[in-house]
Amino acid sequence: MTTRGPLSGSWMSVDYHLIKRKDKQGKTIYHVAFLDATPGKNGKPRYRSTRTTKTGNIGRARKRAQQMIAEGKVFAAKDSLREFLLDFWDTEKSEYIRGKKAEGRKISPIYTDNSRQLIETYFLPYFEDRGIVKLSSLDRKSLTEWRNTLYEHGRIPRTDETAEPAGAKRISPTTQNKVRQAVFTALQWAVEMEMIPYHPGTGVRRVAEGKTERPIFERKELGKLFGEVSWDDPRAYAACLLAAETGMRLGEVRGLQGKNLHLEEGTLDVLTNYQDKEGLKAPKWDSVRLGVPVSPRCAMALKELLEKRPHDAADDDYVFYSIESRRRPMSKEALGSALAKAIKAAGIPAGRTFHSFRHSWITHASGQLPAHVLQRMVGHTNDATTARYQHISEEQKQAMTEYQANIIQFPKEKTS
Repeated sequence: MTTRGPLSGSWMSVDYHLIKRKDKQGKTIYHVAFLDATPGKNGKPRYRSTRTTKTGNIGRARKRAQQMIAEGKVFAAKDSLREFLLDFWDTEKSEYIRGKKAEGRKISPIYTDNSRQLIETYFLPYFEDRGIVKLSSLDRKSLTEWRNTLYEHGRIPRTDETAEPAGAKRISPTTQNKVRQAVFTALQWAVEMEMIPYHPGTGVRRVAEGKTERPIFERKELGKLFGEVSWDDPRAYAACLLAAETGMRLGEVRGLQGKNLHLEEGTLDVLTNYQDKEGLKAPKWDSVRLGVPVSPRCAMALKELLEKRPHDAADDDYVFYSIESRRRPMSKEALGSALAKAIKAAGIPAGRTFHSFRHSWITHASGQLPAHVLQRMVGHTNDATTARYQHISEEQKQAMTEYQANIIQFPKEKTS
C-alpha cells in the first residue's frame, strides 16, 4: 500500500516526497522519492530516485532524507535555473568540477569565477525578466532569442524600459560566445545526468566574431623599446625584455623564482606560473621547459635585478618581486603601466600589450627555427596552437614584395 498526502518537503532546494509503504511483515516504512526537474505523463511527479529511510517515524524519515541530500548520496535534480547554473560553476558545490578533478583535468578558479559572473550578468537577467526561472522551461526558441538580443545590443536590455540594462559594459561577440559556452556546458551536463531529457540549445550556434589582426612588435620597434627608451622600473624592463626574447607568458614571467635562473650558463627553467587568484602553479598545459636560453643583455638585467631585491633573498623568492611583500610578484597593473609608458616614449603605435611579445617572438622565430623546436620553446602542445600566434611582419611583407616582383622570369631585352 502506498499513500501520499502532505508528506512532501524540500531541503537545499531539492524537492522530495516521503512515501508510506508496508514491508513484508506489515510494518510501516517511509521511502524518500527525489523529484525530477521535469514532470512525467499528465503532469504527474516523476522521481529521479527512491530510497528507503528504514524508519516508520515521519520526523526521523525527514531527517534521513535531508541527510541523504546533504551528503550527496542521492543526486536529485534542481529546477531553479539560477541556482543550477551558478552552483554548476561553484568550485565548492559543483559535481561537474569534482568529476573533472577526479579525471585529472584542472579547471582554473579564474575561469569558474568568470563563467559565473558572465552568466549572472548576461544570461539570467534576460530569462528572469520574462518569467523563465526553471531549468526545465528553457527551449530552443528562448535561447535563440537571447543570443540574438545579446548580439544586437552587446548587453541585456530590460523589459522595464526605465531600468538600467543588465551589464553596463557592452561585450564583444567573442565574450558573448564565452557566455554561451558557460551556459551550454552546464546544459550538456544536465542532459548527461538525466536532469533534463534533451539539450534545449541544440542548433543555437555561436555568433560571428569577425577576427581582427593582433598587432605585434616589429624588430626595429623592439630595438627602440629596449635600446633607446629609459625605463623607470628595472623590474618592468627586465620582465618585458625576457618576454620579448623568449616568448614566455605573463604568468610564467611573474612566477619565475631565483632558483630557476642559471645565469652562468645563460639559461633558465620555466617551471611555474603565477596567477593572482591561485598563486603559484604549474605552467599552462603543464608546459615545463628546461634550459631556455637568454641573451647576455637579458642575463645582465636579471642579475642586476636579483641584487636589488629589497627582501632577504632566498632561492624561492620571485625574480620580479613585489616591493610590498615577498609572498607575491610584481603586479600585472604595475607591469602594464610601465610597458605602456615605454611604448609611448618609443613612438610605437598603441594596441600592443605584454602578450604581444609572445605573438611577436613566435612570428619572428617562424622560419628561423624548426617547427618542433619553436613549439617546444613556447610551450604549445600542438602545431595548430602555434599557428594562431604566427603573423606576417613588415620584413616578411617586404620579402614577399621582392619575391613577387621577380616571380616571373621575363626575357632579357635584346640590346642592339
